[in-house]
Amino acid sequence: MQQLTEIRPATLDDLNELLSIRQDPKVAEFHYRYSDEDKLFREVIECGKYKNAEDVRLTTLLCSDSIVGYIFHSHASTEENVVAACGWSLHPKFWGLGIMTKGMKLRLSQFFDAESHTHVYATCFVSNKRCIRLLKRLRFERWNYPIGYRIACMYRARSLRWEHMYGMTAERWSSSMEKQ
Repeated sequence: MQQLTEIRPATLDDLNELLSIRQDPKVAEFHYRYSDEDKLFREVIECGKYKNAEDVRLTTLLCSDSIVGYIFHSHASTEENVVAACGWSLHPKFWGLGIMTKGMKLRLSQFFDAESHTHVYATCFVSNKRCIRLLKRLRFERWNYPIGYRIACMYRARSLRWEHMYGMTAERWSSSMEKQ
């Protein structure tokens, strides 16, 4: 059985494999599709930002020396909060093996323990049952957000697919780790 062996910041050498995972038809079904995905990923790896978003990063997931997936995360700060929004993709042949669960636990530990984030959130299409199970397994809670914001997101992404938002606070993360 394949095991996650490492998570690390993505490099330009990872770019083609990361894009091929994202563009796999089984994976792409659960993402907004951008015409400039290769540019987006390249800018994030090279500059740590994309368009108006500052501090955007990609984390590569590896099994042995093979790239099997990634976690995409953007960060924002206010005086009181440090927040990360994240999403992920895993090559379909590695689905159901616990690899993304382990990768997300490692990345969440970094967010909350090493980087002092106060909140992490993720959105996913209502039809993405695997993602919803992962978020619940990680003890994310479903957050409500205004209908107008949901519609604006759908409009910006040129998508008519409904999504849910899930969130995790630093306190919830600490208590979930204590229970394990």
